[in-house]
Amino acid sequence: MSSNNQGNQQDNFFVLNNRQIPKRSMFMKEYKNELKNGVKMDIEYCNGSLQSAIKNNIFMIDDETALYICGKHIVQYNIATKKQQFLLKSTDDQEVTAFNYFITKSDQLLIAVGLKCLKDTTPNVRVYKDKKKGFSHLVHSHLLPNSSIVSLAFVMKGKCLATLSDNMDNKTTMSFWNTQKQNLIRICDFKCELDQILFSSMGQD
Repeated sequence: MSSNNQGNQQDNFFVLNNRQIPKRSMFMKEYKNELKNGVKMDIEYCNGSLQSAIKNNIFMIDDETALYICGKHIVQYNIATKKQQFLLKSTDDQEVTAFNYFITKSDQLLIAVGLKCLKDTTPNVRVYKDKKKGFSHLVHSHLLPNSSIVSLAFVMKGKCLATLSDNMDNKTTMSFWNTQKQNLIRICDFKCELDQILFSSMGQD
């Protein structure tokens, strides 16, 4: 093979992690130059904070791992290795208004996020599992439009989720959900303002 052909082949590839990646050309008219692009982009680090302030916005899920919201996504940060893992939420999701987690006996991490409702719509909650794709979608259609989820708590070993919502009429509603079947179990109304759900860890059975 001629040296010219070898040189042309080398120009068509670049090495990344000891692998040859084919170069792809993209022309930018405004700059009149050619850009080489052959790398798939993935998030490695993400710095920042919430879209809006909420209570309980960061948790230590073990001695080394912090769990928090960054932009639209959920970050697990290992403070020992300084590595981040990401649970990517849908780009169509609204701002998070409440946030909580639970670890099952099988070490499955469950993450619940309350989403801000759009104009004249009811709020909803999504429950994610860190090792599985998809989520449980809990639409709070029993609440008034423009209500807001203010607190979340897993109960019954993570099988159920309690949500607390402000109904904008001096009334607070607590809703109990079966997260696996995604159905509403019970509703409790309180004629007072509450802002947090707390359950004893001894009562998870």
